[in-house]
Amino acid sequence: MSKLFNRRIITNRQLNFTLSPVDLHNPKEMPYSLPAYQIDGTWNHHQSIVLDIILAVIFKGHYKNYENIPKSWRSPAVIEVNKNFAGPIFSTVNLKFLSGKTLEAFTIYQNKDVVGIERDNYDRGGDGPWKKASFEEHFQEYLRNDWAYQDFIKTKTKETAIFNSGLPLSITISKLYKDFPVLRKYKKKLYEYVVKISETKFKLNYKVKCLIKEPEYNQKGIRTHPGQMIDALYEMNDFQQIFSADVKDDQFFLTFQSPLGKMVIHNMLVLDTDWVADEVLELGKNSYFIYKRFILNKISGKNPANEIELWFEDIKTFLDLKGKNVSSLYSTIDRALQEICDKGLIKNYNWNKSYTKQRQYKLILDRPTKAVEDKRASQNKPLNV
Repeated sequence: MSKLFNRRIITNRQLNFTLSPVDLHNPKEMPYSLPAYQIDGTWNHHQSIVLDIILAVIFKGHYKNYENIPKSWRSPAVIEVNKNFAGPIFSTVNLKFLSGKTLEAFTIYQNKDVVGIERDNYDRGGDGPWKKASFEEHFQEYLRNDWAYQDFIKTKTKETAIFNSGLPLSITISKLYKDFPVLRKYKKKLYEYVVKISETKFKLNYKVKCLIKEPEYNQKGIRTHPGQMIDALYEMNDFQQIFSADVKDDQFFLTFQSPLGKMVIHNMLVLDTDWVADEVLELGKNSYFIYKRFILNKISGKNPANEIELWFEDIKTFLDLKGKNVSSLYSTIDRALQEICDKGLIKNYNWNKSYTKQRQYKLILDRPTKAVEDKRASQNKPLNV
C-alpha cells in the first residue's frame, strides 16, 4: 500500500545555502555558497521550485511502498533504499578518485601512509648508481611498477564509471499538475523552467553522505548499534548539469548523467534534506530565498529554534539587492518578511533600532499557524508517483 504523503516538497539541504538569484548578465559573488562554488547559467526561484518538485517525485517514487516516511538515515527503509540506489559506491575512496586525487584515494584504501613509507625506503636505500636523483622521480617509477596501485586504478575506473552513466527518469506532466497544484501557474512555462535547470551548470565542492557502517537491530527490532554516516567531499574539476531534459507529448524525459546529479539524488534518499510546506512555493522571489536560506534550517530537526536574528547586510548580499537608497532596500526586505508572516510560516518579526549602521531583524518562528496545519491535513492524499 502506498504511503499517504502530505503535500510537502523535499529539498536538498546543501543547495539551500547556495542557490540564490543569479543572472548571467549580472554576475555576483556567492558569499554563502558551498566551497569552490561557480555557476554557469541562471537561477531563480521558479527553477528552484521546479527542481524541488522533481526531487519530491523521485523521493516518493523510491519510498512509495513503505508504510511511513522515514525520519532518520538509520531507518531500515533508508538503508534498503540506499542499497537499491547503489549506495555502496558513495564512499570516501570513490569520491577522492572521482575528484582526480588518485593517490589520496589509494592511501585511504590501503589505510597506510603510502608516500611516507616509500620515502623511508628511498632514504634508507643508500647512494648507489641505481638510485633516482629525487624522491619524486623515484616515487613515480614506484607507482608505475606497483601492481597494487595499478590494479586499484583499473578497479576504481570500472567501479566509478556508473557515476557518468545515464540515469533516466520519466515524469507524466499532467500528473505533476494534479499532484502539485502550485505548478499550474507555470502551465505555459513549465518546460522552459525545466530546460533552464538542465542548461545550468555547476562547479563546486559537494558534500556527500557516505554510509560507513549500517545500524544493527536485534530480533525485536531494537537498535543495538547506531551505525555511522560521514560527510565526504566531491571536488568537481569541471562544470556539470544536474540533469538533461526533453519533452514528448505528456512526458518529461530527464537523464541524470553527471556525478553531481546522482549525488543530489543520493543525498536526498539518505535524508540530507528538509521538507518545505506548500505555502513556501507560493512566496515571491525575495521572500522565497530568505525563507530557504535563513529560516528553513532553523525550523527543521528535533529542536527547532524559536527565533533567529538576521543582519540587513547578509540578506541584502544574498539577494543581490542593488541601490544606494537604503530606505528602499529596507522596504524590499520588509515586504518579503511580511509575506512570510502572512503565509503563516513565521509568527512575527521586528527589527532592532539600537544599531545605527544597519538593521538587525528578529524573526519569531514558533510553529506554523493552525490554519496552515489544517490546510496541510486536508491535502493528505495518496500520491502514487
